[in-house]
Amino acid sequence: MRATLAFALLAAAAVAGVAGAVYGGHAFVSTVEVLAPLGVATVLAAHAVAGGRERLGGLRRQLAVVGLLIGAQLAIAVVLFIATVREGNPPMLRVDYPTPWPK
Repeated sequence: MRATLAFALLAAAAVAGVAGAVYGGHAFVSTVEVLAPLGVATVLAAHAVAGGRERLGGLRRQLAVVGLLIGAQLAIAVVLFIATVREGNPPMLRVDYPTPWPK
């Protein structure tokens, strides 16, 4: 489990490094704040699922549980990202779309 936790944290740091290089230091910190705890929770949940495979039953049920884990991870990431964006410091993903009228 130590190796998978290290991999999750390294992956979060790598993605945050890209965000930091492109958008600045605040983006690095915000990305780490969202992805690192989410990665650790996902690793712990995945190890719990893998440890209790016999209780889950057949492969179909095991895949359903893994699918629920993935869906929950995605939903939590989206909610945390929206909460980060709503704080508004600095505004993230602000896109100026071209319009036919002047601003």
